[in-house]
Amino acid sequence: MRTSIARQTIAAVVFLALLAGAGYWFLAVFAPRPLPERLNVFRGYRPDAMAAAVSPEAVRAEQEAILACGSRFLGQPGLERTAEHLRQAYQAAGLELIEYPQRTAAPVTSRREILGADGQALPGVEVYPFMPNHFQPAVTPPEGVSGRLVLVSDEVLTADRRLDDAIAVIDAAHPPKAYGMSWIKYAQLGFRAVILTHPEGFEQIQWRHTTGNAMVASNPVNYVRLAATPGILDHLGETVTVHVRMDWRNTDNTTFVGHFPVERPAREALIVASCYDACSMLPDLAPGVLSAASLATQVSLVKGLSAYRDTFKRDVFVVSYPSQMMAQLPANGLVALLGPALTPQEGRLSLEEQDRDNRRQAALVDACLTCVSTPGFFTKVEIARQATAGLSDAARSLLDEQVRHVMNGAVFDCAEEPLRHRLAFLKAGGSDLDSPEFLAFTASKRVYDEVTTASGFPVEKLVAERQPVLVAHDLPARCVGRFRRLQEHHQWRAAQIASACSAPTSAWSSSTPCSVRPIRRR
Repeated sequence: MRTSIARQTIAAVVFLALLAGAGYWFLAVFAPRPLPERLNVFRGYRPDAMAAAVSPEAVRAEQEAILACGSRFLGQPGLERTAEHLRQAYQAAGLELIEYPQRTAAPVTSRREILGADGQALPGVEVYPFMPNHFQPAVTPPEGVSGRLVLVSDEVLTADRRLDDAIAVIDAAHPPKAYGMSWIKYAQLGFRAVILTHPEGFEQIQWRHTTGNAMVASNPVNYVRLAATPGILDHLGETVTVHVRMDWRNTDNTTFVGHFPVERPAREALIVASCYDACSMLPDLAPGVLSAASLATQVSLVKGLSAYRDTFKRDVFVVSYPSQMMAQLPANGLVALLGPALTPQEGRLSLEEQDRDNRRQAALVDACLTCVSTPGFFTKVEIARQATAGLSDAARSLLDEQVRHVMNGAVFDCAEEPLRHRLAFLKAGGSDLDSPEFLAFTASKRVYDEVTTASGFPVEKLVAERQPVLVAHDLPARCVGRFRRLQEHHQWRAAQIASACSAPTSAWSSSTPCSVRPIRRR
């Protein structure tokens, strides 16, 4: 009996000891973080100017001015107007303004129209393509996509009728329950395109329902997906033709960095950051009302701060970049431009190294451009050999690399025609080898094979043996154009680096790294 009690006592003591040890370990590893030090609000100034600048009325007026600029998606004219509006506002506030030129990939629409049977634009109807499916934007063939406008409903979708000659029109107020806004399901039924609309306008569409593999999918499929104004409902049953062309392009944009300097260097700086572009599922229609409120608040705050600039105890930086929609690419580009520097001196050295490397690359491009611009370079092999003989090894390597790039581009362009004719042949039955569709396919495939074979040739062999290919695909002009674009890129890059090097002197002169307290407004 006594032995049993002793064992139980020992077991209890060991258990409590282990429990206490586990508790101590838990508290040591997951110790609560101390609360941040409470900031004491400084009130030793007259707040009248700031209160007037950030009043609801002033912010609302600034927001209206921003919205009046138009669609603020990357690549849109409205974004350029917004940038000019910010430039004037920052300069009027007295900021030392630095402009960082950047280029960001974004979908840009070059054509969007819907035509009636008479070939004229449908009156009162505007169409807007949705964001690309992953990297594949919506692009119609040269003849467009034609079909009857059919308002889809559960009854229409379950009826035994032909739909492969139709274009689905989805009323966002009453979408089919089974299919919703999923373009994939409508494509599986054979619809040639999908158009989303609402009888009361775009403002009434629940845009969150168009994401998540609804109107925009993660699969790179070229399928025409459009949003249309309510006027499309007046043309149901009519046969229309849709023309859409959207491309990924490197769009020029500007990141603004404004600076309110102080007389005495300070180890702390205040950063007020904001994005001035707008998010939208329709790149051509991005008003961005909510994001404009954030930007308007920043501009109003800058106006208020300008009244107190003579009393600042630390530097104030104002940063605005157009990077909400495209994964913060311009913001990341600004950071990448400065490099992984820990001190201002390291940042300066990094920029100087980037500048030297850019100059070296630009010199190689200039040498190659002079070479391919030599009269007779693409027509006489002796001239081509003489011109390339004067190139350095690095320049010759760049020349071969870029000529292959141009040739591969021609191969890519030629791949479209065989695919189109092959699909037409299959739609016609896929068995008659004497049909016009099959003959067109074989002819286009022959051209594709010729260009593919020539794409592996060095320059001299191209000039000597593939003159018909060079002429048929305008390859000399393509090569010259390629090097001119590279030349322009290095000139742009030099201007970008120069902008980074023109940062305020105080930003480079401090011998110790600055600590910053960012205020980010999204």
